[in-house]
Amino acid sequence: MLNNDSSKIKIIQNFTLTSTQTVFSNLFYLIGLFFWYYWLGERNQVSFSLWQVVLNWGLFFMFLASIPVIGMVYRNLSRYAYLNRRKILYWYLQIAILSGVILAAALWLLAPVLVHISGGLANTISVLRVMAFSVLIYPSLQVLRSYFQTKEPAFYFSFTTQAVITTIYLLISGFTIKLIWQENNHAALVQAAFAQFAGLLAACFIFIFLLLRERHQVEILEPKVHLEKKEVLSFDFKKVIPYAVTLVALLSYRLVDQVTFMNQMRSFTNYSQEQLLHLQGLFTSQPLHLLNFLPALAQLIVVANLSLLTNWRPRGEAISVNFQLGFYFLLLPSLLALLLGGPLYQLFYQKETLASQVFILAVIVQLVFSFFVLVSGALQATGGEVQVIVFWLIGLIVKLILQLPAINLLEVFGPLSASLVGCLVSVLLMSAYLIQSNPANYKMLGRRILLILVLTLFSFGLATGCAHFLLKRLNFNEPWQAVINIVVVIAVAAFSYFFISLKIRLLDQLFGPEVRQWRKKFHIK
Repeated sequence: MLNNDSSKIKIIQNFTLTSTQTVFSNLFYLIGLFFWYYWLGERNQVSFSLWQVVLNWGLFFMFLASIPVIGMVYRNLSRYAYLNRRKILYWYLQIAILSGVILAAALWLLAPVLVHISGGLANTISVLRVMAFSVLIYPSLQVLRSYFQTKEPAFYFSFTTQAVITTIYLLISGFTIKLIWQENNHAALVQAAFAQFAGLLAACFIFIFLLLRERHQVEILEPKVHLEKKEVLSFDFKKVIPYAVTLVALLSYRLVDQVTFMNQMRSFTNYSQEQLLHLQGLFTSQPLHLLNFLPALAQLIVVANLSLLTNWRPRGEAISVNFQLGFYFLLLPSLLALLLGGPLYQLFYQKETLASQVFILAVIVQLVFSFFVLVSGALQATGGEVQVIVFWLIGLIVKLILQLPAINLLEVFGPLSASLVGCLVSVLLMSAYLIQSNPANYKMLGRRILLILVLTLFSFGLATGCAHFLLKRLNFNEPWQAVINIVVVIAVAAFSYFFISLKIRLLDQLFGPEVRQWRKKFHIK
């Protein structure tokens, strides 16, 4: 049987790995999504915003359906021998199927209500109901992934397969709609929802094939023990829910924006529904798909630093390292996103002044969201599960209080401003609790963060100079020249950042003596 710390590591890893792999798989899916976006024609921005509305509700119900099984299944499977693991797997699959049926039925029945509170977008009811098929199988897929998590090739291959099948289906359906149905946007939304289901189903088939093949292998690795179904399946929701919070916390902010922005804007403006959808897309779908990598980086830091956070004594030192890694890996990409916002929008969307201004605020909000992921993961790993929920709720309440006044005053900037303040409150409260309850040399942490900030600004300065140099020689209206600009600027910033970090031995402090081999390899004294 695993000890408490080992169990906690497995539970958090399951949640964080699931989130991380989902985000990185979506990067591949993003390729197909942007082709789909272009093929939608004149109403592509409105359709893209509608798709984000559907996707947010779909993800919410998927996460709800998976709460009874995700994470806890691996904790129980790790305690028993091979034969018993198979038996427990089947028990959990029964729960997953039941949970999927209940939540899929709930989404199907509630679709008109959800669409109404999201702005009265009646033409998306059928699209939302197609998403119910994804909700149906998502919990079962999570159980299968948990079972095969120790078999890493199968585990990661399932994410790749899901992204590839989803993207291929999206590309084929989008191209067909453009040629045959003459940019039928409703049909495109339905097919995009079905593409999600096709990807999940393909991943399930991989695990089902592996299970069938596994039956013919040697089935005795350890002696069988008698199992009581009630004992195995019983678990403490108090231990599960905090880890589920990290899955739904950031999504909850998006859902608040979704149900308030259009309805509130209608109360004091004369914008049409299409204009409101376009404005909503400026701070939701458009920046979100470009900036998802920031929370993903934060999740990777949590996973990489997990054993330190749970086992290192004193834990304050591990928390210090966690903060340093966060600042080191998140600040420069955020600044580069600000610098390259124009070329990115020119490449993927229609460039407009308002969109670029909103994107700047969206980058700052995503950076704060990333620190929420980082700090909440550290707090959970060090025994602050309850505090994670409390501080998240405090921030969400602040967001709810500010939301409507912010929309009245700032219109399209309002939801992001309220999210920024609310999430920042949660991050500051969690950080203060971590520092207070885990003593360490935080003066050294402050000096190290200051050093990282100076290094970041230096590399950003070089990238800015490079961007201005290229601006005079490249035409960003040409997609391939915009790509060259983005790649070159990122390469200059990353190389200078990495080289100077090795030169001043900052990486030695973050990653340990193994970094010396990198210095020798690159001939850096």
